[in-house]
Amino acid sequence: MVSTAKFLAFSCVHTPEASISGLQFLLKKCEEHKPTHLICLGDLFDGQAASVHPDEDTTPLREEYAEASSLLRRCREAANDPVCIWTLGNHDDNIQKADPRRIPKPLREMCHWNEDRLYRDEFKRWAQYPYQKSSKGVYQLGQILFFHGFDCGGNSDELEGLQMNYACGAHPWRLSVRGHTHRPLHPTQAKRSAKVMLPHWYANVGTIGFGDKQPEYMQRKDVTQWGTGVLVGEVALGKRVSRATSQEWSASLELMS
Repeated sequence: MVSTAKFLAFSCVHTPEASISGLQFLLKKCEEHKPTHLICLGDLFDGQAASVHPDEDTTPLREEYAEASSLLRRCREAANDPVCIWTLGNHDDNIQKADPRRIPKPLREMCHWNEDRLYRDEFKRWAQYPYQKSSKGVYQLGQILFFHGFDCGGNSDELEGLQMNYACGAHPWRLSVRGHTHRPLHPTQAKRSAKVMLPHWYANVGTIGFGDKQPEYMQRKDVTQWGTGVLVGEVALGKRVSRATSQEWSASLELMS
């Protein structure tokens, strides 16, 4: 028997840098769509205490954890307790990355969000996928692949979508969804050339963070394509993806005006 899942995906909250308008938009969409699967595509934290740049802001990790856990709880409750997924992003991973310039090795375990007794209960409600450019870092829901993203080039959404599909079995009709670049992109079909289309689609949900306030590390970079959005849709479950003969999902990008 084939069932369906309703999903809502968002990314790049960058606590504590998220704009109030972006957070309100996200909560409104969770309440409006009531997804069965709520997916955070990483960079939930900004990880300022784990930055290698000493001149940046230094919000304590516990303050980031407090704000982030509150946001996750509010989103989960607005969506009526769906399945909750969190694919870690590079800013999340920096907190545990094996790099003494960030957090000394003996302290990493003590700094982990899952070990913070005040906020760990909410974080542990979210199934967490590691920040790895392999199938281990991908949440698969029917024909849809969800992951944070790794590269930032102009065509990185398409290239990484194809790469991650290959890493997960190279099946047709899939949609790859990511964040990372903060550049929202509607579901788009991949191309081999201008006239040859491929049976694969890709999308980017943009960011919930920053708004008009840009971090110091982005002052010299182009942010004109940044935008706040969520991807919502439905996907068929219960069939083996390898046997699919057609697209069995629908998805649309909803942007904050």
